[in-house]
Amino acid sequence: GASLTMGEVFTTHGWEFGVVTCSPRFGGALGPQTEVAIGTQTVPTLQRLQLTSMELPPGCEEAERALYDDFVRPFLLRLRAAMNLRGGKVLRVVAQDEVVIMNGRKFGVRALDPSTRFGALCESTEVYVEHIESPALARIHVLPYQDTLPGAYVFDLFADLVKPFF
Repeated sequence: GASLTMGEVFTTHGWEFGVVTCSPRFGGALGPQTEVAIGTQTVPTLQRLQLTSMELPPGCEEAERALYDDFVRPFLLRLRAAMNLRGGKVLRVVAQDEVVIMNGRKFGVRALDPSTRFGALCESTEVYVEHIESPALARIHVLPYQDTLPGAYVFDLFADLVKPFF
């Protein structure tokens, strides 16, 4: 079947629809077992969108300008080209606290105006980019849920189960 990702916009019979959530979050192919929910609530057009990044391009003096020029702008231009091909008005649907990968860089959706769970990113939406310093973690503590541990064989909890995630 067709492949969709969270935030994707598609047009059918002149109407635009946005994928506001999906599982898994990074998208996948529609299959016979896929549950599709269609709501009647419309996606509001965003006036403003605030994005944050915790990574800086190397040797960067003006963080926000560099992040916008090197990552956000090219991403938006690709979305606009796709929108123009389908004859639509919406670039993408974004959700509060979503992480969007733009040209290999992760940006967090930190604020939507109007304040809502998700909104339609359009050409008229003002996009703001901010860099936030985040300290490296000194230590973390990971605990398993008892009922999720394998019981049929012997294993090394860290090497077999946890280490692949770090």
